[in-house]
Amino acid sequence: VGPLASAFRLSVDNYYGERAFPLGFDANPAILYYASNVGRDTFGIYAFDLVKRQPTGAGLEDPHVDLVPLDPREARSNLIFDSATGHLAGVRAVGLTPFTRWLDPELARIQDEVDRKFPQRSVELLQWNDARTRFLLLVAGGIEPGRYYVFQRPENLIVDVLRRAPWLRPAALNAGMPFSFRTEGGAAITGHLTLPRQSRLNPPPLLIDFSEGLMGSPIADFHPDAQALAEMGFIVARINHRGGDGFGRKHRAALEAGADRVPVEDALATICWLSQHHRFDARRIATFGRGLGGYLALRALELEPEAFRCAVALEAPLNPAQWLEPPLGDFGPTVDVSPETINLRARSIPRRPPINFLQEAKRAFLARTHQWGPELSVLRGSDRIQQPVMLIVDPVRDPMIVAQNADLRSRLRRRNQVVEYLELGSAYRENAPSERGQVFQRIEEFFNLNLYNYQVKVGPTKEIK
Repeated sequence: VGPLASAFRLSVDNYYGERAFPLGFDANPAILYYASNVGRDTFGIYAFDLVKRQPTGAGLEDPHVDLVPLDPREARSNLIFDSATGHLAGVRAVGLTPFTRWLDPELARIQDEVDRKFPQRSVELLQWNDARTRFLLLVAGGIEPGRYYVFQRPENLIVDVLRRAPWLRPAALNAGMPFSFRTEGGAAITGHLTLPRQSRLNPPPLLIDFSEGLMGSPIADFHPDAQALAEMGFIVARINHRGGDGFGRKHRAALEAGADRVPVEDALATICWLSQHHRFDARRIATFGRGLGGYLALRALELEPEAFRCAVALEAPLNPAQWLEPPLGDFGPTVDVSPETINLRARSIPRRPPINFLQEAKRAFLARTHQWGPELSVLRGSDRIQQPVMLIVDPVRDPMIVAQNADLRSRLRRRNQVVEYLELGSAYRENAPSERGQVFQRIEEFFNLNLYNYQVKVGPTKEIK
């Protein structure tokens, strides 16, 4: 790439920081498109003329959202090229909801036109003919996963041609909506709510879903797990908490103030904001999460025991400090589990796979917070867990996670705490609908016993600040 070659450096140290990377060439091979957040908070898209050796002046930026993912391999798929001219026409991105930024002024006008036809929905122009008289649209958001339409512009005619997941009847789905607000400290928090069609309690309980983990991507407006949880009667809140990708360097760097505390504080701020806009039972707030989101779901019980009533954690690493270390041996260099757990499982569990570049970059970023001591371990703070817990693990995916969850189960049982332990089968790993349905049925039974049960004392209403 000539004079720009020295500017495109990628390492584990700058992956989550300030850098630039190439995206592709225009129909004119002298024009190179690249992404950069150098000197700014979010990634924009720019063009460089390799012949003139200077920027072209063309660019797309957003002050709050990265217009491309951090992974250069994924970033190329966000670019939209006009098949007739070969020129870059625009870029697709995801913030609070999916959106498109157009370089092509005619396509920008058509985008505005179709947006008005589908209020409170996100509309993507997927394809169009050379004359730009017929367009394929994907309309998503709200209560359903999405539909494909053909827009015949001369006749101003919209034709419904295909539904995503047509077996899901709209009447049986739970309504969803995005939300956004600023905390008292000025942090911008966004996310999505899924509201139950019906709940056995009035007002309904609230579920905080941490499933995107510590550094997740912007969450989708429609998610099948959120639908399943809302079907249990919950208001489900999925939060783009600080530290996640897609909202600029400052949003990611906020995690350095406390990798466990910051997401939990954002959850508390969301609860406070929701209390002003939706009715829910503040005595019945549960947490849920997968992976490092499961870690947050359990850590929230330890950090804020007055706010949360119970937790469900799927495949959660319970000691992030150990998770940050290279995988040496069967259980890593130092495993915070009881000896009897290791003796029972060491012979049957395979070695952990090596860490790839993206995992190493995430480890490097989190390690720079200098807060990954043993005090962040759920196991070290397990004596503070007084609430019911459900632990779900895959017995073959990660031996460290299995050992840690088994150890937590033992610790809680020794104190006569309510803890349910479930091992996933091979059918779940293969996404078999019947197996996934059975797992969510077990989760619902856990909530029925520990949250909905009128015999369970949930305590007085507490003010969450």
